Amino acid sequence: MVERRFLGVKRVLICILCMLLLGDVGVGFAANNAGVNSIDMTIQDLTNAIKKNPNDAVNYYKRGNAYFSKAEYGQAIKDFTKAVENNPGYAYAYLSCGWSYAKFGQDELALNDYSQAIMCNPFLEQAYSDRANIYIKRGLYDLAIGDCSRAIQNNPKCITAYINKAAAYEKQGLFQEAIKTYKSLLLNVSSQDLQEIDGAKQRILALGGII
Repeated sequence: MVERRFLGVKRVLICILCMLLLGDVGVGFAANNAGVNSIDMTIQDLTNAIKKNPNDAVNYYKRGNAYFSKAEYGQAIKDFTKAVENNPGYAYAYLSCGWSYAKFGQDELALNDYSQAIMCNPFLEQAYSDRANIYIKRGLYDLAIGDCSRAIQNNPKCITAYINKAAAYEKQGLFQEAIKTYKSLLLNVSSQDLQEIDGAKQRILALGGII
């Protein structure tokens, strides 16, 4: 504990030194490095925990998320896979594994994992929305709309579900339905989601709607 505290103090001193020598740019560089080092320390801590208990699905899941945040998707997939091997009902591990496969463009494997996540937890709205995104890529618009509707039913604030549902309607030329969906997004999402709100407004106007 004393050693860890010393390392933390040392990191602060390094950031201060960068501020004095390099200005704000140096501080940003040091902060980014500190963030990467923090993730690496988390991975090391979880690796040690896994060595002590190799059957703990949660630690594999957490380490997988750490690898994902470093864009090391192959390592993330390995850990998410171990998580579901140890806990076959781990919906969030399937969901995260699907995200990792999607980063590689392996949509079929991602689709399978999203479906597994839904089987484990039928109320996991993000899994429906992400599966809908793949359905849209494949031209399966009705399936996409169905999944998005279920996602919104589970969580009316699921932004990606509105966006994907509206996109599916647009692909079918059902522009009035798309406009209604974008307007539903405006009514239900947080006012802090400025980018999504602005995007929805732009699509409504582009489709001939009125805000």
